[in-house]
Amino acid sequence: MTTFTSRFAENAYRPTFTRSLRSELTKLNTRTVQVTALIGVALYGLIMWLVATSAAEEPDPRIAVVGWSSLTFFFIIIGAVAATSEYAHNTMRTTALSDPRRPRSYAAKLAAVTIVSAVLSVVLLGVGLAILSLRMDGFRVNGDGLEAYFAFVVLMTAIGVLSAAMGYLVRSTAGAIAIMIGFINLLDLVRLIPQRFFQETVSQLIPSSLGNVAITGQAPTDALVSSPWAALAIFVGYTVAGVVVGLVTFSKRDI
Repeated sequence: MTTFTSRFAENAYRPTFTRSLRSELTKLNTRTVQVTALIGVALYGLIMWLVATSAAEEPDPRIAVVGWSSLTFFFIIIGAVAATSEYAHNTMRTTALSDPRRPRSYAAKLAAVTIVSAVLSVVLLGVGLAILSLRMDGFRVNGDGLEAYFAFVVLMTAIGVLSAAMGYLVRSTAGAIAIMIGFINLLDLVRLIPQRFFQETVSQLIPSSLGNVAITGQAPTDALVSSPWAALAIFVGYTVAGVVVGLVTFSKRDI
């Protein structure tokens, strides 16, 4: 006896992580994300072209990524919009209904942001290196440069993912972007607090300081965090903590 299964059967369209991930990648293919990425690439390319015109006899290969903090804004926007746009357009309910397992849909969203952020960071890096190689005499990539480039990709990806988690937490595009900009770029203000604990200890653990150590590999001899890999691990640890908080909030809070 031959049996047939309708394409509308329950198992035919059961939610899976792969399908959720494909859906989230499609959602990120929006004009906001496209324009943000294009502006980031164009601005970074212009900056690298201006840098390449400088007369450096032995240019440091890390020059391509030392301005990493100025690029964080684009990844913050992409990550925040990925989450908050669904709240703004009231489509988060549809997402939750299509996949009732919130941890899976949350993981798919962050995985999509990870992919887009990683691809964008690699594209930015490729554009910068191409311009420097063509325009700057004596520019060569060495081992230190490769470590800095890897750290750059990890930092940008982590910032995009943390921004998405923050979007789940505050449900506001402006709020998520403002918090992330303050977290990444404005915590340096703790150095103004006239206490040694803030000026000498806390100041070394803020994201901007960790990012600089991870990219440049330079830190004072008596620094609390002197290893680039340790700095990168702590930075990623902040992202993991934010992801966990976002997951708990998304899982327990009404949409």
